[in-house]
Amino acid sequence: MFDDNHVCTGGMWLAEQLKHGAVLGGALIARGSASLVKRLRPAEEPVTLSPKVHESAQNLRYVSHVAVRVSAMMVDKLGEGTKALALYLAPKITEHGGRLLAKYESDPAKQATAKKAAEDVLHVARGGIQGWAFVFDGLEKSAKILGQSLAVGAVNVVTHKYGNDAARVAENCVYSAGNVAMAGFNANQLGPKAIAKKVVKDTAKESLEQVVKSNSSGDLKTTPHPHPAP
Repeated sequence: MFDDNHVCTGGMWLAEQLKHGAVLGGALIARGSASLVKRLRPAEEPVTLSPKVHESAQNLRYVSHVAVRVSAMMVDKLGEGTKALALYLAPKITEHGGRLLAKYESDPAKQATAKKAAEDVLHVARGGIQGWAFVFDGLEKSAKILGQSLAVGAVNVVTHKYGNDAARVAENCVYSAGNVAMAGFNANQLGPKAIAKKVVKDTAKESLEQVVKSNSSGDLKTTPHPHPAP
């Protein structure tokens, strides 16, 4: 039988490699920014920006941060809703699956073959869902590592070239850009297609968990088709 642990292990390995690659990428970014600083000649006089520019940059960073938190909260609430819907739909799906298996009750050989095929499909699907969860988590963490490295490198270059005053504005602008990107990603999760995909994914996951538990305990319920009375 297919071992879904292999897929999970592969997903975990890939996630670790993504994070390891992000760390190496961050080190390369830091090395590149340091090399750039050595080649850049500082401005004759540090750039001084008006208080309004600083205030605008700070407000932009604050507003974008709030947008990320609000959109993340909405995505979490959406996740709770799709989970509740999945819990409602999963029993119905497993019940229909049991009816399909019941078609082979009259033939033990066909029943065993169908059950074996169903178990293999379930294990493959469950392993795929769990493996993708590890990969997605690795992608998210890698993006954060690279984003932070880029922000630090950019601020160091601006500090060397134009001084601390310009660097503070640059820092706020860079983090604001990252916040806007994250808020945009969260907003995409709230679209109709994303919601539909999440409902399907959560329902499939819940159905798989229920069927696997039933198979492991040996109490998978099948509803035989009624036969007409003679």
